[in-house]
Amino acid sequence: MNDKDNDSNKLHNRPIGSHVRVVTFDLDNTLWKTSETISAANDALAIYLSKSDDGDGNPIKVPERIEKIMGELFRADRRKYCPLVKQRCKSPVLLTQLRTDTICYVLETENGFSTERALSFAERAFDEWTQARHGAILDHLAPRVVETLDKIRTTISYNNIPVLMGAVTDGNSDPSRIEALAPYFDFCVNAESVGVSKPDSRVYLEAIRRAVKVSQSKNNNKNGYFNIDDIDDETLEGIIGPYWIHIGDDFLKDIVAAKEMKMRTIFAVGLVRDKLLDNTNTEKDDSNKKDAKMDMAEFLQKVSSQVSSQNVLTLEIGASDYLAKSLHGEFVDAVAHEFFDISTILEDWHAEAITSREREKNVIEPSPTSPVINVIEPPLTSPKT
Repeated sequence: MNDKDNDSNKLHNRPIGSHVRVVTFDLDNTLWKTSETISAANDALAIYLSKSDDGDGNPIKVPERIEKIMGELFRADRRKYCPLVKQRCKSPVLLTQLRTDTICYVLETENGFSTERALSFAERAFDEWTQARHGAILDHLAPRVVETLDKIRTTISYNNIPVLMGAVTDGNSDPSRIEALAPYFDFCVNAESVGVSKPDSRVYLEAIRRAVKVSQSKNNNKNGYFNIDDIDDETLEGIIGPYWIHIGDDFLKDIVAAKEMKMRTIFAVGLVRDKLLDNTNTEKDDSNKKDAKMDMAEFLQKVSSQVSSQNVLTLEIGASDYLAKSLHGEFVDAVAHEFFDISTILEDWHAEAITSREREKNVIEPSPTSPVINVIEPPLTSPKT
């Protein structure tokens, strides 16, 4: 991270004096290269199908690649794979169901399988795809991912409690299934499990619930227990503040959406920066793109241009509202040009909070009429709603 980025970060209306207590990451194109990992999994599935037979010694017939047929099935019945999305969705939410349905479709229409037999085979085939996807991730990680996660986990704590770390993703990967990453993730929220994709706030609300449950479990409910599932969404949104940092590569789904939840944000552009610049500055010489550095204001101006050129009506719930707000305000608290920059940014923020709190002489107590839930140290009783 260069000096210009540091100067720009100070200009944002980021609250000073907030400890870092919860850190969540988007996964695809933030921790690892999505296209490469998906391609590896798709190839593994194709090989698995090519080596399988119908039980009578006949090879399984697959007229086209499964991923292509998936697209056809999705376009034929978008509502089935985006059941909670009110607008016409651009991409499927229920990815597992779509892939499994596609394999079943091929087995039934091309190979004469019964519905029950096709489903049994499809579930095994999907397991092969999932294992291949998770297996390919380590080969396509952003530089220094494990080192960065370890530094965050071991150097940032609040009241001797290590920072909570989680994933909030539209994909169906889970870092807990990857041995090298599992120690650094306390929870993972997939859009599929919620029924909607980011930027819908319901995905982030589920992350809050998971974080509270993990915190209660880690602390053995020593500060009391309440059922977070009994808390309404409006109250739940009210507990989030700048102590929660969300990190991602998508300006709309990660940065704007998280800022709407009053989280601090880090725009992780290491794996997508060249693509963003390609879309906004096609005349720039390729040899200069990788080495090009710009301050945050210039970078966000380019990203905003790219976002504004999208047809937001094809995005998920609330996309047009998010876009309108994104063009009238600042949502990025810091830009991480490389993944390792994230640990430096978080350490600086946390140290700044410690220094700020030490200088405070007067502690402002929260209003008794405003329910407060401490994610790290839950209150003795459930807040009134």
